[in-house]
Amino acid sequence: MLPCALVAFGTGVTVWSVDRGFFAWFSVAVFYALQYILRVIPNTLSGEIMERFGVGALAFGQFSALYYAGYTVAHIPLGILIDKYGPKKVIPVCMVLTFLGAAPMLFDSWEFVQIGRVFTGMGSVAAAISVFKVSKMYFTSTRFARMTSIAIMIGFLGAMYGGKPMLSLIESFGWNKVLLVFVVGGCILAMLAAYFLFDAPDATESRSVSEQVRSVICNKRLMIISLLGGCMIGPIEGFADGWATAFLSEVCGVSHVASTTLPAAVFVGCCVGLLVVSSLLEKSYDGWNIIICCGLFTMVAFAAMLTGNCSTGISAFILLLTVGICSTYQIVVVFKAIEYAGNGSVALATAVSNMAIMFFGYFFHTVISLVINSYWDGKVISGQSVYGSGPLVKAMLVVPIGVLIGTVGTAIMKRCSKDNGG
Repeated sequence: MLPCALVAFGTGVTVWSVDRGFFAWFSVAVFYALQYILRVIPNTLSGEIMERFGVGALAFGQFSALYYAGYTVAHIPLGILIDKYGPKKVIPVCMVLTFLGAAPMLFDSWEFVQIGRVFTGMGSVAAAISVFKVSKMYFTSTRFARMTSIAIMIGFLGAMYGGKPMLSLIESFGWNKVLLVFVVGGCILAMLAAYFLFDAPDATESRSVSEQVRSVICNKRLMIISLLGGCMIGPIEGFADGWATAFLSEVCGVSHVASTTLPAAVFVGCCVGLLVVSSLLEKSYDGWNIIICCGLFTMVAFAAMLTGNCSTGISAFILLLTVGICSTYQIVVVFKAIEYAGNGSVALATAVSNMAIMFFGYFFHTVISLVINSYWDGKVISGQSVYGSGPLVKAMLVVPIGVLIGTVGTAIMKRCSKDNGG
């Protein structure tokens, strides 16, 4: 440590800035991982939540969807704030909001739990936006895609931990102790982030808020690619984080233990896909083709699962892994949005694109829960809801239909872009 301090003293703050930038980036990556655990809690603890608070499938589906309601509403305000005032002033506050939003689950009021879910969604927006903003601020353009992908990969590791490991922790130490550690740990992370984060030169927006918003919102290409990306988000936001465990257990027929563990394969696939996609983007591979290929393979995987060709652990793992790998199309969509908006509005462009995409998370959760609630007979065995394969298959049909719309739309946009020389 002493040589580093001497070098820093003799040459300004160059060495410290590099190290500090990495730790700032890492604190944001950890935040992204922890908020993902809170995001996927409904999938992992669906039976426990419904039993503890005495709610049905529709209310539980709305609880899952409220995360995305808060997530969607906060995008543009936080994108503007982060671009205008820098991550250091905004991100730590959002970290505190995210984890305090989980605190009502320590008590027995379902109304406060729902309000807290909205707050968690609102705070979590900063994780998604700041991953791109901080990577752009602290690393060179050639490392931007790689460092962003690694940060998102760390986030998906959090999502994986939110499955069986999280369930095991709660079974071993109890609901209250585990959630309390999360809340306190999140607040400590906020303090560390406040210390490490710093604003790089030219990283804040100099234009007025109205000019910046108009330049992004009125960008037709940015909005269209974001909406098409939203159509394809169902495999992650709707299936993997809400109903994958029930689907694997009742449609695929795998064991309860396997059904709580296998959804992690989606996030393993996301980690693999992020490394592959970032490598392809660094080599200037056509982003349009990446999105289209991801859509096609996702539809094939869902066709197999919906027809029951996932009855063994290996087949289910391969299909879920494929879905995860293909879900990384989203990073290409956001990079396209940033490219259309320019470097001056990285956070806002990310926010608008992600908001459009995540709005569909609310849509998919709501539609799926409505369909299941319409066909479910209310059967519960040993505290676990039993929906039946029929209602689950009908509900999940919305996912590949959305992917089909997004894939065809992207193919059309690619052709129009080439015709216009873009």
